[in-house]
Amino acid sequence: MNSTITVAGSSLLAFALCAPASAQLYGGFSFGESYLEEVETGTVSPLLQFDLFEVFGAAANDAEQFMWLVGGTPGRLSTWEYGSPNGPVDVGPIVTDTGGLYRWDGMGYDSINDRLILALAFPPFGAPSTARGLYELDPNTLVATQVISYSTNGISASISGLGFNRADGLFYAPEDIALEIVAIDIDAGTATPVPGSAYISGSADVDGCTVGNNKVYLIDDDPTFPPQVFNLGTGTYDAPHGINASGATSTSAAAWLPRSLDPGAVYCNGAINSTGVGGAIEADGSRFIGDHDMTLRASSLPQNAFGFFLVSDTQGFTANPGGSQGDLCLGGSIGRYVGPGQIQSSGSTGTFSLEIDLGALPTPTGSVSAMPGETWNFQAWHRDSVGGSAVSNFTGAVAVPLL
Repeated sequence: MNSTITVAGSSLLAFALCAPASAQLYGGFSFGESYLEEVETGTVSPLLQFDLFEVFGAAANDAEQFMWLVGGTPGRLSTWEYGSPNGPVDVGPIVTDTGGLYRWDGMGYDSINDRLILALAFPPFGAPSTARGLYELDPNTLVATQVISYSTNGISASISGLGFNRADGLFYAPEDIALEIVAIDIDAGTATPVPGSAYISGSADVDGCTVGNNKVYLIDDDPTFPPQVFNLGTGTYDAPHGINASGATSTSAAAWLPRSLDPGAVYCNGAINSTGVGGAIEADGSRFIGDHDMTLRASSLPQNAFGFFLVSDTQGFTANPGGSQGDLCLGGSIGRYVGPGQIQSSGSTGTFSLEIDLGALPTPTGSVSAMPGETWNFQAWHRDSVGGSAVSNFTGAVAVPLL
């Protein structure tokens, strides 16, 4: 099944939209139409059109299957449930903790720390220059609190799109003065240029940005300019997509809508490690093998502990194998992700992650390709220390039924 690009506009509701059938890139128009592009084939077809005056930023909460949209002057927050034929629901105007009412220019969602971040590039005339920056929005109170000021952090005021990458915990954004992508660490307050990410020739005003499949998607203000797709894995741009949004005048927002894995897939909990809790595991992305979009993440681990993921098509239970402090929840033939770059450190955050190639799952006798209808099970092994003695442990285990 193909991945898709979804672009929605601001005219009247045209027709109902079924729930997303595959991962989608949503792009919002300030004014215009909506369409859907199959990324692999380039096929373009009409989609949902909104009765929404403007869309300047968008972010997806895939765990709860809805999107946030921000638009208007001053900016208002709206929500849209995946597959809803009724368009966005207005929540209300956003106000800063200092009382400012602004037109927000971008939005991204940190799905690890449950943080909704807004970008403000151009506050109204007369507002202080220090107002430009990134803000954390409380979607319940609609109060936005500044977390990074561009003027004090050396970040360009031209940023108007944000995308969050769960693989490294960073936001990515287009920077229209240097014409390149920057990686933003919200907690450290830093923005670092991404090597090799200079815009494709002809693009100078990128208003939408999102991250999916470890790729940064840039949506140009000119709707006839194809989206730029920067591959974070290779450090190069993929071939551009051939979108032509006839009738639209300005595109301004983007959000990646992945298919969530089935909830409740964790079937085994990790034994308590030196942090006082059990190590956790989760699988993010798409269950559709053809989407090539699945990432494993281990968390609640001791800091700076080395570990790697395990995989099997069989579940099992072995208590304290090899003297480990934890339990092995896999059975049958167990593969280990111990190739180049696959053995990782949990670092200062006590986490590590790995993008999984479902076409090359390791087994004791070589790699195999997953097939639709199969369920594969994953767990992480990691080192630990108790009372000064070196030990090991396991996270919980997660089962992923594939399509």
